[in-house]
Amino acid sequence: MAEERIPFRGGLTCSCVVKSLPFVEKDLQQRGLINGSIRIFQLGYRTDVDASAGTHARGGCTDVAPFNAAVIDVWRQWGWTMQDRSPFFADDHAHGWPYKCPHLSAAAQQQEDDWDRKDAGLVGGAQVQGRWPVLPWNEAFDKMVPTLISQLGVPLMAGNAVPIRITYHDDQALTPVVVGRVNVKQGGSTVVFDSSKGVDCTATIVVGGLKPGETVDLWWGVEWKKDGSKDQDKTGTPVPVTLHEDGGIQVRYAEPLEKAAAGWTACLRLFYKTDSATAMIVQRKFRGWKLV
Repeated sequence: MAEERIPFRGGLTCSCVVKSLPFVEKDLQQRGLINGSIRIFQLGYRTDVDASAGTHARGGCTDVAPFNAAVIDVWRQWGWTMQDRSPFFADDHAHGWPYKCPHLSAAAQQQEDDWDRKDAGLVGGAQVQGRWPVLPWNEAFDKMVPTLISQLGVPLMAGNAVPIRITYHDDQALTPVVVGRVNVKQGGSTVVFDSSKGVDCTATIVVGGLKPGETVDLWWGVEWKKDGSKDQDKTGTPVPVTLHEDGGIQVRYAEPLEKAAAGWTACLRLFYKTDSATAMIVQRKFRGWKLV
């Protein structure tokens, strides 16, 4: 089926997960419950994890972190059956699937039957804790999306919005002290150019090579460009986010990109500054939408 075995965040899953999970993630970020991306331990279409007992053999089932009660409640509002499995397995995680996903394995379907009885799907008589029942995931999606969009401030699902999706895994060395640009294919990261009445773009940057006490600052900026002329920085006072150790960090831009003066082109770029001579960006990912 075209809706199955879709490559997604390092694994395979179904169309239900691909559509729903990024919105759950954005909601968790908006509420301040997570700082970066959802950590995914296991997706679908795999039978190599004995402890999963076949539940991940097809789509739907997803193992994630973090998984405190507040985070799990947001998953449930989006129509997921997410439950904390940390007391029962060696690897702490939450396990669940979009409720009424049609791509479940036979073992996962049995877990959904257990869920319908408020059975936690474990050996013994453990019951589902927290919000129960939940809406089918597609009904919950239609209910939750308008509220999330209104909170984000940019009409992401408008008919004239186009997606921004760029990912590079090649390394980029960072130059200490000076202000530099995060590169895309060895060029400055012109994620959006010309102008737009609304841009909502999140850059996820993964850094390695930082030593204790070293940092990397990252911020979105606006430049005007014109052939034969020096670029003009129109950022104003930057508001950076700071990475204090190796790992990932997200930087979000959610506002209009104003049109440049006649003859110039406005460009949205991601800048950095570091005090490290060894830091490197090992992954650059840009995800979002812009109005056109």
